[in-house]
Amino acid sequence: MRVLHSYILSLSLFLLLAGIVAVATFIENDFGTESAYHLVYQSFFFEILFFILSIHYLYLLFAKKLYRHLLRTIFHLAFIVILIGALITRYYGIEGSMYLNPHEKTSHFFTQQYFIQINTQQQSFSVPFFLNAFSQPSTIILDPEEHLILQVIDSFFQKNGLQTSGYIDVNLLYRHQTLNQKPLRFFYPLSLQQYSESQTLQSPIGEIKINFMPQKIQLPFSLKLDSFVLSLYAGSQSPSMYESFLTLIDSQQKEHKIHLYMNHTFSQEGYKFFQTSYDSTGGSILSVNYDPGTLPTYIGYFLLFSGMLLTLSHKQSRFQTLLRQIKKGQTLLLWLLCPILLLTPLKASLNTEYKQFLMQDLKTAKQDFKRLNTQGRSGRMQPLNTLNIDILHKISLQNHIEGLDADSVIFGIITHPRLWRNVPLIAVKNPMLRDEISKNNKNKLFTFHQFFDSQGYKLSKNLQKARMVPAAKRNIYENELIKVDERLQIFAMVAKGELLRILPPSKNPHNSRWLTLKDFAKEDYLPLQKQISELFSASFARDIIKIEQIMKEWRTYNQQNSPLSQFDIEIEIFYNQIDIFPKLTFAYFFLSICALIFAFYTTFYQNKSSTITRIQTGIQIFAFLLWILHTIGLILRSYISGHAPFSDTYESLLYISYSNLFILFFFRKYPFVIAAGSLLGGIFLFVAHLNHIDPEITNLVPVLKSFWLSIHVSIITASYGFFGTGALLGLLTLILFFLHSTQHPLKKTILQLSYINEVALILGLFLLTTGNFLGGIWANESWGRYWGWDPKESWAFVCMMIYAAILHFRLLKPRHYPYYFSLLSLLAFSSILMTYFGVNFYLAGKHSYAKGDPIPLPSWIYLVAFSFILLWAFSFKKRHLQ
Repeated sequence: MRVLHSYILSLSLFLLLAGIVAVATFIENDFGTESAYHLVYQSFFFEILFFILSIHYLYLLFAKKLYRHLLRTIFHLAFIVILIGALITRYYGIEGSMYLNPHEKTSHFFTQQYFIQINTQQQSFSVPFFLNAFSQPSTIILDPEEHLILQVIDSFFQKNGLQTSGYIDVNLLYRHQTLNQKPLRFFYPLSLQQYSESQTLQSPIGEIKINFMPQKIQLPFSLKLDSFVLSLYAGSQSPSMYESFLTLIDSQQKEHKIHLYMNHTFSQEGYKFFQTSYDSTGGSILSVNYDPGTLPTYIGYFLLFSGMLLTLSHKQSRFQTLLRQIKKGQTLLLWLLCPILLLTPLKASLNTEYKQFLMQDLKTAKQDFKRLNTQGRSGRMQPLNTLNIDILHKISLQNHIEGLDADSVIFGIITHPRLWRNVPLIAVKNPMLRDEISKNNKNKLFTFHQFFDSQGYKLSKNLQKARMVPAAKRNIYENELIKVDERLQIFAMVAKGELLRILPPSKNPHNSRWLTLKDFAKEDYLPLQKQISELFSASFARDIIKIEQIMKEWRTYNQQNSPLSQFDIEIEIFYNQIDIFPKLTFAYFFLSICALIFAFYTTFYQNKSSTITRIQTGIQIFAFLLWILHTIGLILRSYISGHAPFSDTYESLLYISYSNLFILFFFRKYPFVIAAGSLLGGIFLFVAHLNHIDPEITNLVPVLKSFWLSIHVSIITASYGFFGTGALLGLLTLILFFLHSTQHPLKKTILQLSYINEVALILGLFLLTTGNFLGGIWANESWGRYWGWDPKESWAFVCMMIYAAILHFRLLKPRHYPYYFSLLSLLAFSSILMTYFGVNFYLAGKHSYAKGDPIPLPSWIYLVAFSFILLWAFSFKKRHLQ
C-alpha cells in the first residue's frame, strides 16, 4: 500500500505510458498498424497500466483527502470516466465498412477485424486473428467435445508505405488428425467488393468450411443507394464533396430518405453511418460504428472541459497561486522597433533594354496580366499573380530574378521562351549535382540549356536510377535530382503554354477545366486565337500599345467568365504584395534580441528612469501593432482560401507563431517572457519559409470541412506556443542559474521566471488536452472513432503524459525544484517538436503533411543538443539558490 500512497508511482506511470506509446509509433512506421496494435495498443499489459493508474488515483483521492478540492477532483475523475468509456468501446464496440452498389439493398456490413471462420453442419466458430509482423504459430481448441482444433502454422506480413499485405497458413485437426492434405492459405487484406472464397474440408462430422475474412454483421434494417454524387473542384480531379442519397428500409418495412455526406452522419438502432469513400462504378463506401462507450466518453469530456476551465479561476488552484506569486515580483517591460528588409537583386544576365521593357514599359499591361483569373492544379480560382509567384518560387526558390518580379518573369517566359532558356532560373542545391550539370557554374541557378548537351538530357540516366529507388530509401542527391527535374519540367510547361489555365472554355466556364494557351488552339473561338498570335508578335516587336490593348481585352473576357469578384482579386494581390509573414519573421528575431538585452540590463542594473519608462510604453504600442499585422495576415489568408488558416504545414506554423504572442499579453511586464515569446514566434515563421515547405494556398479535402476541425487544430496549435515559451523560459532560467552569484544575486528573477514558466505549462497542458479530446469529437462525428492511435494522436498522448509528469513533479518536494523544473520544461519541448515535425515528416499516418520523402535530420540539431548539454553541465553546479 505504501507504493500506492507515493506520488513517485504517478510520475513513473506517466513516463512509462509515454515511453511505450512513443515506441509503438515507430513499430507502426516500420512494421504496420497491425503490429503496433498487437504488441501495444490492444495488449493486456497496456490495459493493466491504465487500470493501475486509475486505482492509484482513487486511492490518493481518499488517502490524501484530495476530494476536498472539488474542481480539481472533477477533472481528474473525468479521465477515469473517459477510460471506462474506452473500455466499453474496446470490448463491446464494432467497427466496420459497408459497400453499397447503386440501386441495390444491403442489410449487412463487414467488421474491420479479420476472423478465421469455421462452419460445420452443427455450429460455427469465429476466431479473431491479428495478422502482423510478429504473428506466431498458435493452436486454438475450437470444440473440446468434438476434438476440433485449429492450428496457425505459418504467416507472412509485409509493409509497403502505408499499405500492408500478407497471408496465413492453417491446419484443421479432428481428433488429432489433420483434415487438409496441405496447409490452407488465406491472403490479407481483401477488398470490400470481393468475398474470400471458403475452402471446404471433409470430416467425420460432415463438411467443414473455413475462411479468413472480416466478420459479416447482419443489420436489423436495410439500406439502398439511390444515387451517389461526386463533386469536384472546378478544373481538377480533386473531390470537393461526395454524397450518398439513400433509402432506409426499417424493420417494419417503412422507407425513409437519407442524405449522407462527409461530416454529416445518421444513426439507426445504435448503428452510426459515415460517408467514407466511393469507387469508380458509382458505388458508395460507408463506415459503420456501433459504440455503447460513446455516452460515458462524452460525459468524461464534459467533466474534463468544465473542471479545467473552472479550476483556472478558482482562488485555491495552483494556477491562481502562481499568479499571486508573480504579481509580488517586479514589473518590467520591453521591445524596440523592427528593421525593414530589402531584397538584393541577382547578377544580371538579361540585357538592360529588355529588363527596362519588362519592368517599366509593360507596367500597365502587367497590371492586367497579374489580375487575370487562373485555375490552379487543385481547381482553386486565383489571380495569375499568385500562380506566377508559386511558379517562380518552385523553379528558382526565389521571389525575384535579376530584379524582376514573378509577373515580369512569367510574362517573359511565355512571350519570349527562347531568350529565357538562356537565363539562370533553375535552382540546384546539391553541389555534386551542380558539378554534373556544369563544372564552370559556381552559382545555384542554371539555365535551361545547361541541362542538355549533344547526347541529350544530362540527368536522364541518373534520374531513371533515382526513381527506381523506394522513396523512403532515397538519399539527399537522389531527392534533389528528382526535384530539379520537376523544376525543369515546370519551366518547359510554362514556355510551351501548357501550365497557365487562364482562358475560360466557351461552355460552362464555372464548372469546367480552364484552358491553357496550347489548349485554346483547339477551341472554336477565332478572335481570341488571333489575339494570342498577335500577343507573341507584339512582344517580340516590343509594341507596348498593342500589348496593352490585347491584355485589356483578355482581362475583360477572362473576368466575365470567372467566379471571382474584383474584390477577391484585389485582396489576394494585396496579400501577395505585402508578403507580411517573411517580414514579421525577422521583426520577431530583432525584437527578441532587444528584449533579451533589455531583460539582462534591468536584471543586473535596477534602472527605473523616465527614459526607460517611455521606451517601455513605446515598445508596448509597437508590440501590439506587430500582433495586429500578424492577425491581418491570417485573416487575409483565411478569406482568400475560404477556410481556417491551419490546413497544412505552412499555415499551421503561421498559427503556432501567432499563438506565441498570446502569452505576451498575460506577462507583458516581464522582458524575459517577451524575449522568449517573440524569439519562438520568429523561429516558427522562419521554419515556415524554408524551401521544403510549400506556402501555396490550396482547397480543402472533404473530410477537413468541419467546424470541429477548426476548433481542434486552433486549440492544439495554441498550446504549442505556450509549451515553446515555457521551453525558452527554462533555457533563460538555466542561463541565469549559471550567472547567479553572491555578487550578482538573481534568485528573485529566477523564481519569477519559474512561476511564469509553470503558468505557461499549465495553460499549455490544458489547451493540449482540450484540443485533443475536441479532435476526438470531430473524429467520432466524421468517421466513427474518437481515438485511433494514429501516430499524431499517439504523440499527443506522449506530450500530455510528459507535461503531466513535469507539472506533478513538485508533489515530490524535490530540492532545487526551480532548477530541475526549468531543465525539464526545456527537454520536454522535444516531444512537441516530435509531435509536429517528426510525425508530419517522418512517421506514416493520416495526420502527416508530408507529400514525398522524409526530410533528413539537419546537422545543426546535433549542435544545439550539444550546446544544451554544456549549459546543463555548467549550470548544474550552481543549482543552489541559497
